[in-house]
Amino acid sequence: MKSPQSSSLLMQIFLCSVILLSHPQSALSTTTIYITANNLDTPAKLEDGLISISEQVKEDDIDAIVNLGNIRPDEHSCNVNSYALLHEIISENMSSKKTAFLSVIGEKEYAKCPQPETDVQAWQNVFAPTNSDPPFFNNMVALRDPNYAENWGLIHKQVLYVGLNMMKDKGNMNKALYKKQLRYQAKWVQKTFSDSIENGFVDAVVLMGYGYDPKLMNVFFRPFDRYMTARLKTAVPVMYLCATGGVSDTGGIESNFRGLDTFYELSVSDTVRNGDPFLKLVIEPNNLVAEDVFRVFVNEEEISMEQKNDSNEMEIST
Repeated sequence: MKSPQSSSLLMQIFLCSVILLSHPQSALSTTTIYITANNLDTPAKLEDGLISISEQVKEDDIDAIVNLGNIRPDEHSCNVNSYALLHEIISENMSSKKTAFLSVIGEKEYAKCPQPETDVQAWQNVFAPTNSDPPFFNNMVALRDPNYAENWGLIHKQVLYVGLNMMKDKGNMNKALYKKQLRYQAKWVQKTFSDSIENGFVDAVVLMGYGYDPKLMNVFFRPFDRYMTARLKTAVPVMYLCATGGVSDTGGIESNFRGLDTFYELSVSDTVRNGDPFLKLVIEPNNLVAEDVFRVFVNEEEISMEQKNDSNEMEIST
């Protein structure tokens, strides 16, 4: 979907977010986010999940609840009306007015819609609005992708969060158009990294998307891999957080994702247990040990990091 915002205006918004959200007191702060994916796919499950999170987090200082997609209950409708009830449930069941609700588009909201390239606008207007609509973004100032407005980025406590349209199944998508979008997204993410990481605004990054399919997404990840190797090097740890399709056989955070030392991966559906509605991810951007920047918990039990070499994935042809 085309956005009317210009690049210069986007940069002003981005710099504004740095001023508002990065300040001296947050330099030593940890960030705690609760992540849901695939398991809150009906209005009743969504409400019960948010209530469960509210009970669990009474003692936590939660920065955000992140939904990684697939909460649309109606398989046949992708319009604003189909999202209205979900918007109401989320707005009424957020336990803290300080907690933001951040959303990434899923396959049910994009790939499985009748007309993904146009139906996306209804999702974006509700769950990733251009202007803050508490609890959605909750007064956080988001950088918006000028060509695909469902993609967004923001800085909070020295962590850069980037929400992306990343499908695992092509569904009803036009594959050629989607690959064109992925190529563009790779350039937009690199520009966002350049403006934030290389200028010293952030110390850790969380890329978020619904799925991971190395063959379909190679047009995104191959130039991104080259950028991380040539430009970013080991400047900051980067995590790819996805709902499904992860590289792990056992769940938890995978290190050495795609063969890169400071690239990590976490698949929520591979890690949650027994129908648990969420994971807790704790981020310590100033931790001097890179492997300890990201820590994941299920029911307050920390899941150990797995070591894995995924360099072969980088060579998959498109």
